[in-house]
Amino acid sequence: MPSIQDLQSIITQRAGLAVTNRYQVIFNLPPAVNIILPEASTESARQLNLMCDATSLPGRQISTIDYVSNKQVVKIPYGFINEDVTFTFLLTNDFYAKKVFDAWAESIMDFKTYRANYLFDHVSDIQVNQMAKGESGESNIYGVVLKNAYPVTIGNVNLENTAENTIQKFSVVMTYENFE
Repeated sequence: MPSIQDLQSIITQRAGLAVTNRYQVIFNLPPAVNIILPEASTESARQLNLMCDATSLPGRQISTIDYVSNKQVVKIPYGFINEDVTFTFLLTNDFYAKKVFDAWAESIMDFKTYRANYLFDHVSDIQVNQMAKGESGESNIYGVVLKNAYPVTIGNVNLENTAENTIQKFSVVMTYENFE
């Protein structure tokens, strides 16, 4: 029967347990965002990276079909579905992060004419890394790049009379072609 020492040994051999608050996000904004919001730049992408309060590493589901073989149903894989990724941002008093994603959404869809723009004009790669603190500082232990990502949901911003000392946040759901 395994003991607590066995568990401690495994954790020690594997450099400790990963913690959820050590992560890094690297946004690259598509050029179309800069056209709509001229102050959006490489620096603003860096600011988004720093203001990202929460996110997740994406999951993947294998799609299957049922195949009947000798009165028994067997699942046969035929493809996969990537989960969308949600990013939560801290909002500054100028609502800059919200303005950036509103501009990104506007670059995707013209909300006046109801016309979608060409897909590759508004996609960008986003990197999400799980970090670990070691003796030599932070190090990337696992990471993914969301290829051709773009926002599909720009979340609402809650306004609440009883939340006097609460920091304002909002969420963005990103979809993407694939992740590596």
